Amino acid sequence: MTVVEPEPNRTQRADRDRQKIVPEWGVTADDQIVLVAFAVIAAVLLALGWGTLRDDSDQTASAEVRSTSALATGPSPDLSPVEAEFGIDARAREGSAILTGVVDSDATRTAAGVVALGTPGVLRVDNRLRIERETLETASPSATAPTAVAPTTPTPTEPTITVPTTTVPTTTVPTTTVPTTAVPTTAVPTTAVPTETTLNLADQTTAALNELFVLSPVLFESGTSTIVAESLPTLDAAAAILIANPTADIEVGGHTDSRGDDGSNQALSQARADAVVVALRERGVTNRLTSVGYGETQLLEDPDLTPEQQQANRRIDFATP
Repeated sequence: MTVVEPEPNRTQRADRDRQKIVPEWGVTADDQIVLVAFAVIAAVLLALGWGTLRDDSDQTASAEVRSTSALATGPSPDLSPVEAEFGIDARAREGSAILTGVVDSDATRTAAGVVALGTPGVLRVDNRLRIERETLETASPSATAPTAVAPTTPTPTEPTITVPTTTVPTTTVPTTTVPTTAVPTTAVPTTAVPTETTLNLADQTTAALNELFVLSPVLFESGTSTIVAESLPTLDAAAAILIANPTADIEVGGHTDSRGDDGSNQALSQARADAVVVALRERGVTNRLTSVGYGETQLLEDPDLTPEQQQANRRIDFATP
């Protein structure tokens, strides 16, 4: 007996057709339509987002160009006060202050950079300043240090008394008949009186040392207590004077010029006086030595506006404590 299946209606045929195009993993045709719609929406959103990011990037780049252009074409900063104050060359270029030249210390180099950075229109500082070793702080010593002569202790002398002498009367034979007799004269005894006070040993030693240090000063590296090699012969001569007079008590005084603040100058002068004492000890000096830093309190030149006046104030001297 043959069984005849009934003819499927329209709905059944549509279901059957959809089942034919369904992939093996079970996604229906309706699901595919939804996925396609989502893909189209995502592509539109991505395109809109890329356009916005590109616009922002273009605007940022334009702002940077405008900022650089305005900086390049704006009025050049006035750096003449920096040049006048520090004696250097200061040039402005695209918001930068370029400093060139030679200064005497790190503090001056830093100060010039700070002043330049505070100038209107300066955004950064290219500090190319070089620090030159300060020219010897006092007059250069002669090539050959003077030979120091140790002072000798004066030997007291006994006062001398002139022994009176009596002139022997002589008879002169007159040309006339009347003889004349010379009256005898007696010399008045005199006693030698000292006309000046003799300096004691310590004062003589101090005077000799000061004379030596005026003729050939002890020099230091700029801003430090390091004694330069050119001054070692002066220290050798000073040591010879002290060794010849070992009982003389001496004060070693350090002095600076008026530049800088009082506290720094006092500390520097003390360190330099200490350095001289150490150098004398290394050369065999056994005298009682005291080091004192006076800073700028005992200026020889006041005010010391010129380099020569400042050199005169920077010194080491000696005194009797």
